[in-house]
Amino acid sequence: MSQRSELLFFFKPHLDTAKVMLNQATNSYITWSIKRELKGLYVLFNNIDRIRKDVGDQDVPIHCPRATFVRTLTKEVGANVIKVKCEEIRKRMEKHFAETSDLGEVWDQMSSVLLTDYEGYSKLASQLYRFRFEVSTEELRRVLRATGGDVSATMRRRSGGEKRPSTT
Repeated sequence: MSQRSELLFFFKPHLDTAKVMLNQATNSYITWSIKRELKGLYVLFNNIDRIRKDVGDQDVPIHCPRATFVRTLTKEVGANVIKVKCEEIRKRMEKHFAETSDLGEVWDQMSSVLLTDYEGYSKLASQLYRFRFEVSTEELRRVLRATGGDVSATMRRRSGGEKRPSTT
């Protein structure tokens, strides 16, 4: 269509609407993917946000004891756990996306969202509980980069007929 400018004029509003819808769908998918695998982490910090609004920062440890906080974080973002969860997100994304899609771009967007949330949660844990996450933001960035891997090689493997184990 870019070669036929008269058609582009007629379809531009539709293309713009489609791009907006695609971005909204992609953002929803990314949020769902992250929260599906790291549900405990997101539930914990949503509860802490609610407590902070209701009673303030000083009383957060009273309403969410440190032992509960540490136990949840150990289960959700421990050194071995975070790598496995990132791999699960990646496998699910590969399963959901067509071979012709730009999975690399979506993976980069997902990584950015996860890193932003993780960094905020890490700062909040340090501020409220004087607790440091076992996996730093920089280590998570390395895990995501390693897990993202070579997207084109993964897609070639899939299109070559290689069977992958089911993830559901």
